[in-house]
Amino acid sequence: STCFVVSDFIGESNKWDENKKGYFYKELLTKNDIVEWLSHGMSIGSHGKSHKSLTKLNEEQIRNEIYNSKNEIQDSVGTNIDTFSYPFGQINKYSADAVREIYNFGVTTVRSRFNTIKHKTYYIPRIHMSNDLSNFKIFLKLKTIYEDIKYNEKQLYL
Repeated sequence: STCFVVSDFIGESNKWDENKKGYFYKELLTKNDIVEWLSHGMSIGSHGKSHKSLTKLNEEQIRNEIYNSKNEIQDSVGTNIDTFSYPFGQINKYSADAVREIYNFGVTTVRSRFNTIKHKTYYIPRIHMSNDLSNFKIFLKLKTIYEDIKYNEKQLYL
């Protein structure tokens, strides 16, 4: 399993959601949690520096989110970060190109897992998991097209 870490919020909470309807407070992993996670054979990737949608930022801000998050996480826990998960699953050509420069893979929630013709190394589909899921919802997310219903067709052709 891979956990994607927001470098500015290690040990904090999902502050980027505070003003959203239905906000639910979530504690995020601390540095010690990440080290423990890694010690059990799991991996971590970057989820940006501040969890801002890359599609709403200029090129300099995008590069800051992508490059600095990788460096900060690596410096913090001493392991190479080679995977990036686009915040909110949102992606554009410039952010994908920037991710391609320094990561081995990029993952997004706006890709169909079942239409593999549209899979690309920097647009790999991922499934969002949280700690309040029932066994039934986990089954739906992993074994059915439940997650694919949410993806956005217009973003498939980047």
